[in-house]
Amino acid sequence: MASVDPQPPALPTAIRMLFAALALAACASPPSEPAKPPTVAIPSPPPPPTASAEASAAPAPDAAKNALDAEIARLRPISVCVRFPDLVTCSGATGEPSIPTLADVLAAVLRATPDMFVHLAKGNSAGPVRPYHLTDAGHFNVLTEDPQPPTAAPLAKYGHVLLGWGWGEDDSIIMTVNLNEESSPPVPDLMPGLVWEVGGDGGATFVSLDGGMYGVGSESIEPGAGPTASWPAPVPDPAFGTMAMTQRGYGSSPSFDKAQKDFLACVKRTWDPVAKKLDDNSYAKGSELAKLVAQQIGSFAIAGIFVRRACKKQIDGWQTAFAGVIDGRKQARVALHEKARARVASFGEGK
Repeated sequence: MASVDPQPPALPTAIRMLFAALALAACASPPSEPAKPPTVAIPSPPPPPTASAEASAAPAPDAAKNALDAEIARLRPISVCVRFPDLVTCSGATGEPSIPTLADVLAAVLRATPDMFVHLAKGNSAGPVRPYHLTDAGHFNVLTEDPQPPTAAPLAKYGHVLLGWGWGEDDSIIMTVNLNEESSPPVPDLMPGLVWEVGGDGGATFVSLDGGMYGVGSESIEPGAGPTASWPAPVPDPAFGTMAMTQRGYGSSPSFDKAQKDFLACVKRTWDPVAKKLDDNSYAKGSELAKLVAQQIGSFAIAGIFVRRACKKQIDGWQTAFAGVIDGRKQARVALHEKARARVASFGEGK
């Protein structure tokens, strides 16, 4: 029997794996060149939004107009000028606000239906209708010169008026009473009233139940008169900012008519001769008038200096009489407010 050569003993598994790895390394290809850095891809712009997406993101072009139209449609139908066109001449094509008298306001209050009563919102945008928007304003004129505080206590107590000068119908100087807007009281929140008329821009003429007249944005007007317990005190602006402070508008006032006549007579006696010297440059060299002209002071301011000095008695009398007119109008407005309160209560509202 032939002999068989003995087999070498098997290598451990770990050594066999080591030899295999060395053999692979010896047969491997030479190392390749370093790899190039990766290229950064620039992202493509997003696709344009669809028409539906644009419509949902941006407001409609006519959204503001639609909102304005809605406000006008809310207020104009309940305005006095629409409901009672026979009561007062409204602005119409002129664009000027109508000027209701206290009698007009009372008539509107007594005829108004519950849906016509409104009130000013908190933080309202109301402001007095400016005097230059008003007609028949002989003694309430924004075109004033040399405005100064009143000197007579009866008028000075109102605190937010100034006395100035203007031209009368016969080219004579007249005294004017003007709002001192820096100290004028604000229009109170929650003030009840009626919408008198509504403009095409959404602005409204709001007439309070005490006869005050204000310009206000429609967003400041809320429905209903509101609880009477929350109503502000009537006449917060003692007759100013409502309509022209003129006797032709308020009726006869003998005491004021006399005071006005006395004042104009004093102006004619003391100022007219000075005005003539100004017109023809006939004033003496070195005179007070010449010095004022040299300072380039206007004729109205010069008139204030001469007239206030020469006609102090008449001016104080004029202010006292004018204050009496304001006092009387304030009482009339308080009485109107009480009648309006009763009218609102008759609807079972205002509680």
